Amino acid sequence: MRKIVSTAILLIGIVIGFAEMSSHAGEMDILVNKLVDKGILTPVEGQMILAEAQQELATEMAQAKSPTAPEWTQKIKVQGDVRLRNQWETAKSSSSSDDEKARFRQRVRARIGIDGTINDQLSGGVRLATGSDNDGRSTNQTLGDSGTGKGYFTKWDLWIDQAYLKWEPKIQYLDRTTVWGGKFINPFRTTAMTWDGDINPEGMVVQYAGPTWSNYNMPDISFGLNGGWMWLDYLKSNAGFKGIWGIQGTMDFDLKNDWGTKFKTAFAYFNPTNLKNKPSPSYSADTNSVIGSNYQYDLHWFDMLFNLDNKSIMDWEINNGLWLDMALNPSVSKDRFAMSIGAYLGDKKVGKKNQWKVYGEYRRIERDAVPDFLPDSDFIGYTLAGDAKGGGTNGQGFVVGCDYGLLNNTVLGLKWYWTEPITSTTSLDEPFNLVQLDIITKF
Repeated sequence: MRKIVSTAILLIGIVIGFAEMSSHAGEMDILVNKLVDKGILTPVEGQMILAEAQQELATEMAQAKSPTAPEWTQKIKVQGDVRLRNQWETAKSSSSSDDEKARFRQRVRARIGIDGTINDQLSGGVRLATGSDNDGRSTNQTLGDSGTGKGYFTKWDLWIDQAYLKWEPKIQYLDRTTVWGGKFINPFRTTAMTWDGDINPEGMVVQYAGPTWSNYNMPDISFGLNGGWMWLDYLKSNAGFKGIWGIQGTMDFDLKNDWGTKFKTAFAYFNPTNLKNKPSPSYSADTNSVIGSNYQYDLHWFDMLFNLDNKSIMDWEINNGLWLDMALNPSVSKDRFAMSIGAYLGDKKVGKKNQWKVYGEYRRIERDAVPDFLPDSDFIGYTLAGDAKGGGTNGQGFVVGCDYGLLNNTVLGLKWYWTEPITSTTSLDEPFNLVQLDIITKF
């Protein structure tokens, strides 16, 4: 019977292949029914063939290998995610109208993107995302947010979060290079201390991934280089270019020891141009030093990042890791240093059922270490007046949390931020507490 079933599946595949999926699924049923009517198959065998053929086709389509699907469908990939969040926060500020600040919000993030292969060198993508406004550091939509005119069951806005082309040249000496153009995922190695994870830079960045050097007595070593220009504002008459150019060298070590240790480093320099004596963007935290409403200093910085990942601790087989990120602004003499140090235990990236991770981190971001429109928007900074502002500088504190895989591609996350000002100008300053409970799904 298996031989008959296999032969029939082959015949069906040939017919559908010539049709190139322009025929409807019902035509497969018609063909099977004719084989049953002619006595070639029994009704039970016919049902088995349909079930097996559908399962095989679904598997091939998921792997973009189906010869029966139109060619264009095998060149695109659709990805998305939905996050449901409950968020509690408490703090005091210097504002007389908001001295006791405590609120509970439910928020949603939804993103959907399409990546497409254009040819053997070019690919591109577009991603849409929710968001209460066009702040580059947040894709959250707060439920019932009447303050933005979106309460009372009004419809939400949908923003273009990414739109890019990616070139991977098949040219001698350039075949290890990737060029990004448009609005794309951040290609630099960073942490949330200096770059919020939701920021998608705009401009052009070139990446080079060098070969790996191996030696019996030495760890495997590989080098890389990232560099490019990211626009903040387009060129205006007598205003000069306003953007961030950056360059970063990376070096990775595979230590080949019993712990499965991998050590990664990155050394970078980022230079935002023409910010001094210019006003801050509308969504900045306003925590850098200012003269009037303009930035007082240049805000370029050096960054050193170290990551250590292991597959065991001594004889205990469990994934774990450490990281250290340090930034320094050489253009000012004080309040110019930032540091993040943290560790995790469990799966570095939780995505499958029963995977888990616990982690903790300490951050300190002095007032003029980095621009106040870049850091993690959930980590609180403090203005000169003592107001707590999300995503700013002049803040220090802890981030602790845990993730657990409820199902495949469904993760339950719990995170707590505790922050306080480094330098304060008011007696109303108090630690800021922020708790987030998330359910995150990916498809």
